[in-house]
Amino acid sequence: MGLKVKEINKGTLATFSEAARAKILEETKKTSTKASSKFTMDQVRNNAFKIMGALAHLSQKERQRVLTQAVKLNKI
Repeated sequence: MGLKVKEINKGTLATFSEAARAKILEETKKTSTKASSKFTMDQVRNNAFKIMGALAHLSQKERQRVLTQAVKLNKI
């Protein structure tokens, strides 16, 4: 079980090599950027439930085909 980036403090960071510290700091910047998104994870979940509700009458295999096609259309 590894440490999560959020669990690392300055004291812990000092025990790592220079390369590891650079990588950890890079990861911290990535996670900080993601957290500033206006589209929260809760909103993502709620929208996913709405979509799945609209597809409730389909079988799992049919839902998979519809969602795969939706992903393709989204890329266009």
